[in-house]
Amino acid sequence: MSNFLYFKKTPIDWGEGLPVATPSYFKVKKMLGDDWKLRNEIYKYIESIGVSFSYYQLASNAVLAGCSPKAWKTIKTCIDVLLDKKFNIETVITTVHSQSPLFLISGKQARELNITGGRGSIGPGLGDSVSIGRAVYLFLRNVCNAKPEILDSSTLGHPGKVSFCFAENIDLSPWKEYHIRNGIDEEQSTVTVFSSQSPHEIVDMGTKSINTLIDALKHTLLNPWTYNAFYNQDVWILMSPEHAQRFSISGMNPDDIKYLLFEECIFEKSDLENRGLHGFIDKNLDNKVKLFKSPENIKILVTGGSPGGYSMVCFGSGISITKEIKW
Repeated sequence: MSNFLYFKKTPIDWGEGLPVATPSYFKVKKMLGDDWKLRNEIYKYIESIGVSFSYYQLASNAVLAGCSPKAWKTIKTCIDVLLDKKFNIETVITTVHSQSPLFLISGKQARELNITGGRGSIGPGLGDSVSIGRAVYLFLRNVCNAKPEILDSSTLGHPGKVSFCFAENIDLSPWKEYHIRNGIDEEQSTVTVFSSQSPHEIVDMGTKSINTLIDALKHTLLNPWTYNAFYNQDVWILMSPEHAQRFSISGMNPDDIKYLLFEECIFEKSDLENRGLHGFIDKNLDNKVKLFKSPENIKILVTGGSPGGYSMVCFGSGISITKEIKW
């Protein structure tokens, strides 16, 4: 255990209560690799919270989290996509809402880093799955000061704040990977980020009917007590291989599913008004209010193990952003 420190009761509050790896000079140098020459350079300035950080600081948090050096370029891409202005990181880390960055690693890099896409994909994970997500959280905590009672104002939080990083199950999915379906070359690897609540499980394991599965998804999505009910934001559907195969056998692909849900996920205007959302509702609308602005607000990917008639819906805030991992 000489390579690990437990900082919970020390003045150096670098961790979240779990053991952290010692960010020694040699470990940070190994993590940086070819970027060692840039170690003292400013990696980015986060204007919205007035914080700048160096390559060395970012690599130190990757070491603290237990990441392997081969994950370095993926970690940098996670930070780049997280700090995209369209993601609105200052809101994500300061809101009272319970949300955290969700990271999907797609392409060859997911396999090389052994990012979990099979059974138990969103936790506890294998390879660098947990450590990459944790590196991002420690960066937010140590560099951006996103700690409870300081900048992190989340009322309840959720476990994904510690780590929320996974891959797709390409072996059991009937469809192409997420990045390919979104127009990115098959040979490329990507990171996609979304500000997600904790997942809501959907159970449909007895009927084998496509109609009951559609109903299960629709009724889960049509919850007027979520941000998505009035902000027209993205939703992620983490679909189990069993459910995906059921759709595929019926002749439906992700675009078909998205369009169907877009057309059928409709609130009664009175349902939202009774929730006190008058200011969010266009007074000129008729009595029907669509949950989604576009089918593209619905993100569908296949992850997890089989058998198992379980899928998950991740509500959240904002949009999903994808960036290629540069080599």
